[in-house]
Amino acid sequence: MQILRRELKSPKALVFLDFEATAYTAEMIEFGAAIALLNKNDSYVPLPGTFKRYVTAKHEIGRVVKKLTGIDEELLQKEGRPFGEVLADFRKYVGRYWEDARFVLFGDYDIRILQKTAELHKDCEISYIRQIQRNHYDFQRFIGRYIQDQNGNPLSLEHDLEVFSLDFKGHEHDAADDARNLMLLLLAVEEHPEILKARYPNVLRNLASKKIGKPVACLIEKLSSGKDVSAKEWQNWLEDYFS
Repeated sequence: MQILRRELKSPKALVFLDFEATAYTAEMIEFGAAIALLNKNDSYVPLPGTFKRYVTAKHEIGRVVKKLTGIDEELLQKEGRPFGEVLADFRKYVGRYWEDARFVLFGDYDIRILQKTAELHKDCEISYIRQIQRNHYDFQRFIGRYIQDQNGNPLSLEHDLEVFSLDFKGHEHDAADDARNLMLLLLAVEEHPEILKARYPNVLRNLASKKIGKPVACLIEKLSSGKDVSAKEWQNWLEDYFS
């Protein structure tokens, strides 16, 4: 899909990221990732497996996060590792694609988690953080231009997957599973741009009716139904609207 490719700039690797964090301080407690590589046919192919690490936290996890993720202090005590070590492991996981990778996230919250955790854990390699920040891409912002709910809001990852007839694989709020499902969503968008095309008129209708006004809503409605609009009709709608 050319619109998406132009924004991504066709890197050799797409690295999909998802983080779980404490409820009140946005400190990372789980780091998940998945990778898709650009092949000779100019399409992205998922690598098998995912990256998953628990991160020891300085602050309380919070009851809601424990319920959503199943992560508690006992688990972090047993399996958690310092953030600096986890970040170094992630750098090794990406390997030779590190300098030519685009880091794909869903929404802007995860990049804030990364920044907040780096501030709390001074032992991490800051150049790794900056590389991710410089080269991250918010895929929710992209897909939210073309697929929205009836109120004009972007959908959740799970509901975006449903639009493409995909079931969420694994468990929600598991960082590795979320990262892999984000990858599957982007690959589905690449393969089926016609679904975005079919949903886009609904976004335009919502925008027109709420923010632009009735003439544009009439224009979009008629064009979307396959009918032509004349300059005279457009002028008549404007006359009625501003009368």
